[in-house]
Amino acid sequence: MLTKNNWQKAFDMLNDYATVDDKFYGGVCSYKFLSFEGVKKLVENKYLNLTERQNYSPMVKSWIKFIENNNLQDKVLFHGYIVEKDRFDRRISIEGIQADVNTKFSKDELKSITDFCYGADTFKVSPLYVWWD
Repeated sequence: MLTKNNWQKAFDMLNDYATVDDKFYGGVCSYKFLSFEGVKKLVENKYLNLTERQNYSPMVKSWIKFIENNNLQDKVLFHGYIVEKDRFDRRISIEGIQADVNTKFSKDELKSITDFCYGADTFKVSPLYVWWD
């Protein structure tokens, strides 16, 4: 859980594992290209809650299980936002997944991703970009 006391450490760790926007808009700061390792570290340090979810997106624990079960740790990256420390609802949220433009997926991997991400507000295959509003 993010508190005022640990927020800066969480933000710094997010910066270590993702590309973080340099500005806050409406109290939130976007990030992209968060590695699976980064997600695991954020969870391990209790900066990212396993039951956190963006609206109808999968919960963090579901993302972790899906990525591990499909061996996508080195292919899929996450995007989302962090809520500033002075807000009562401070948190790190995952809005979806993405992949580098050069990442190639097998048919089975794409089917698994499509099935798991059914219902996303945006779903693009090339490059992979999945988003829940």
